[in-house]
Amino acid sequence: MSMRKWDSIHSRINLLLHLLGLVSLLLLLKMVLTLNKQEKLILTESNKQFTNEVTSLLDNKTEVLRQVANDYTFWNDFVDHVKEPSRQWFLDNITTLIKSYKVDWVAVYGADFKLLHEDSRSMTDVHPYITDEILKSLHQKRFRNFFLRTPIGLIEIASA
Repeated sequence: MSMRKWDSIHSRINLLLHLLGLVSLLLLLKMVLTLNKQEKLILTESNKQFTNEVTSLLDNKTEVLRQVANDYTFWNDFVDHVKEPSRQWFLDNITTLIKSYKVDWVAVYGADFKLLHEDSRSMTDVHPYITDEILKSLHQKRFRNFFLRTPIGLIEIASA
């Protein structure tokens, strides 16, 4: 075999290896881009699903809180005991909301915006964050549900 033939075979093998490497590199690049696209799609869909579930859970809990606030507002015994407060009645009927509905804090204010009764699941005191402005706006609107940012964290207030 002559040296020329050997060079020709050598260059053809070299060219074939370079082409094979280039095709492999292009396939690898395509695979990486596809995986990134799939990863972004999965992340986006997971984030949407997570947001929907959190919203749904908050809505369910909020609806229960709103319903309790609404029901108690029109309860005759409640109205009577706000006019003439009885600590024992509040303990027997209002404080039990903490356990029954798994709320963290309950409070009853009089028409003069003075605190009549409060109790909480823990030692967390929410009372200082309920301002006169909040109570006045509640008096005007009758029902208010909102979130309040406090040093102890974000709290949801369902009130009537």
